[in-house]
Amino acid sequence: MAKNVSRKTDDKPENPSRSSVTSGATSNGLLRWLDRRFNMGRIIGQELPTHQFYYAVWVAFLLLVYIYFSHRAEGLLRETERLRQEVGDLRAEYIATKAAFMKESKQSEIAKKVAPMGLKESKKAPIKIIDD
Repeated sequence: MAKNVSRKTDDKPENPSRSSVTSGATSNGLLRWLDRRFNMGRIIGQELPTHQFYYAVWVAFLLLVYIYFSHRAEGLLRETERLRQEVGDLRAEYIATKAAFMKESKQSEIAKKVAPMGLKESKKAPIKIIDD
């Protein structure tokens, strides 16, 4: 059976400056549980690399963050392109509506529309009213 490096066989702490509570209780407890639960020595065929476990978790976390931001950026790009297309469509509609309004508001067009109602364009110049 492979040697388990997550368990300490001697009672001396490796680093005397650390307290016994922080050196083995949290970090080795999880690794000991993993070793007992999944028989890591048999799975990986060597000693359990406890010193690399937390680096692997950190790298996995960074990968998840990278994937999240990649998906978010792609979504924002799709939304930006959709909004750009919508702005182009609205601009085209605005220009077409404005051109139609400008054509209909010409004096000759208005005269054609009101002719069936019996209204005619005045041939005399307007009279200026002066109040003394």
